[in-house]
Amino acid sequence: MVKSAPTQLPSDDRKAPALPVLLFQRMVPEYRVELFRRLHRELGIRICHWSGSLSSASNPLGEGNLRAARFRGNTRWHYLFSLPALVCTLLSERPAVVICEASPGFPVFWYLAMLQHILRFRLVGWGHGIDNEDWASGHRGWRFRLQCLLLGRTRGLLLYSHGRATELQRQLGAIPQVVAFNSLDTTGMVEHCNLLQSQGAGRRPLTASEELRLVFVGRLIPGKQLTMALEALAQFSELPWRFRILGDGPAAEALKQQANGDTRIEFLGECHEQEAVGRELASAHLLLHPGNLGLVVVHAMAYGCPVLGCRAGSRGIAHGPEAELLVDGVNGILCAAESKALLAELRALAGDPARLQAMQDAALETARERTGLNQMVSSFCEMLRIQGAITATHSAGRSS
Repeated sequence: MVKSAPTQLPSDDRKAPALPVLLFQRMVPEYRVELFRRLHRELGIRICHWSGSLSSASNPLGEGNLRAARFRGNTRWHYLFSLPALVCTLLSERPAVVICEASPGFPVFWYLAMLQHILRFRLVGWGHGIDNEDWASGHRGWRFRLQCLLLGRTRGLLLYSHGRATELQRQLGAIPQVVAFNSLDTTGMVEHCNLLQSQGAGRRPLTASEELRLVFVGRLIPGKQLTMALEALAQFSELPWRFRILGDGPAAEALKQQANGDTRIEFLGECHEQEAVGRELASAHLLLHPGNLGLVVVHAMAYGCPVLGCRAGSRGIAHGPEAELLVDGVNGILCAAESKALLAELRALAGDPARLQAMQDAALETARERTGLNQMVSSFCEMLRIQGAITATHSAGRSS
């Protein structure tokens, strides 16, 4: 059984579980904080984590109000030796359902799989489901078999991708699955995009005299394949253009050398100010991102910025499940992993501004209709209903 999360459950239909629920997560990055606050506030889920902050100045709710349980350390060794603290937490809370980041590399998930029958809770796995490299290559080796072995011990799966959910259903059988795309607070981002447009700070329609504005957001590492992007741009002369790169990393110096002082290529460094990143995406015509795609797809689409990327499976490109949102030719483009293919797509878009505008509109519509924290909270609610932790009648998910 694979279900999509309802777009949004009515507010009076979301009630805290009748039984205790815990969620275990290795790290809590900033973009996860609002989701976890809502899961606690709307569904009563207690968050248990090892690193990351739930109480920074930018997140005034604080750990106290979340009743978050923070374990010591943030390395694999800390996870490995956390069994006594884990058992104490489980004995103290007596959860009916435990949701955990479903990764074979996370020892806590193995511990929970072994403890669920002793301590009588229902284990739900949460995450990618299938490793990105395995999914891209179609390889079904030992890592995939190990993943299936572990996921087969759960009572339910919360997954980011319909494609991966369908494959796991084929492998695992009748384990209940609910799909909701991994997301950010796209509602706020879409509102920010609309505000920038109303203030005249958004993107301008592409014309023969208008500069084609390209942007990249992410870590500067070989897996992002930015060398291909720079090779393509070196031959692109159909329109004036500018490529603004937000990010830093080990590949930064090599990329700057490749750019060879071209003032149209701007290295802006790492940016942690989300409004500033939003302004860049809202003013860009296109996100140029040849390598591994992940949450940046969601981020860009929330600002109406379509993605020009490369298909997975060659040059080591292995996209995250978020790339499933990208529909080639509709809200973005996926081409062959070659600089000449990127160049051909840039030239085609430069000669067809109406097509580019349609992609921008479609990207924004995708963000509005298929992403957001409402969908993610609804997916958790639906899974808890399936597990019997919520006793009220809830809207059912749509069959996939």
